[in-house]
Amino acid sequence: GADKIAVEPSGKVWTASFRGVASYDGTRWSLEPKTNLGASVQLLYDIDIDKEGRVWVVSANAIHVREKGEWRTIDTSSQAGVTGKLFFQRLALHPLGGFVATTGSAVLRYDGTSWQKPIGVGSRQYGLRDIAVGANGQLHVSTFDSVIVVPPAGKGAPKLYSTKAGQLAAKSVKAMVADKAGRTWVATDNGVQIIEASGNVVKWLPGS
Repeated sequence: GADKIAVEPSGKVWTASFRGVASYDGTRWSLEPKTNLGASVQLLYDIDIDKEGRVWVVSANAIHVREKGEWRTIDTSSQAGVTGKLFFQRLALHPLGGFVATTGSAVLRYDGTSWQKPIGVGSRQYGLRDIAVGANGQLHVSTFDSVIVVPPAGKGAPKLYSTKAGQLAAKSVKAMVADKAGRTWVATDNGVQIIEASGNVVKWLPGS
């Protein structure tokens, strides 16, 4: 089975699963085993494709990129501000190049050449999971039971929308995406809820 999927503009489909990275060119499937990414790679969590056609894959302890048919692992030894072993969760490509990624306890930014200092998401910095880049570089980050909207640097403080505090009418967050209008679309155990750019939350509950 496939855990994550990404599609090139040409229509070529890429998936990441426990078996490795597979691609479908419209005629046949091809599978690259996890060992192609690195001898110690075991779990693959996320996959995306940038405008240059490079395939980015998140494994448990590293981020890998496929360029011109070859895989390489992004060096994390220069990552400042985070101690201990990194446990990556998700990745989102950044419109200015590179990507942002969640490690469970931090949001990290790689600009294509070097790592930047961790991005603050307020007081809640554990259980970070899905991440998306929205309008003007705004970040949208989810945990099991909340969504954090992080404005671009210098544009304000992160804002938490929590199921426990009642901003989201649910018990858990299942998935999350951001659109170009600055809205966060949140799939929950109690329907779809939309955090508008204004901060207002629209709730599409079951049966509504």
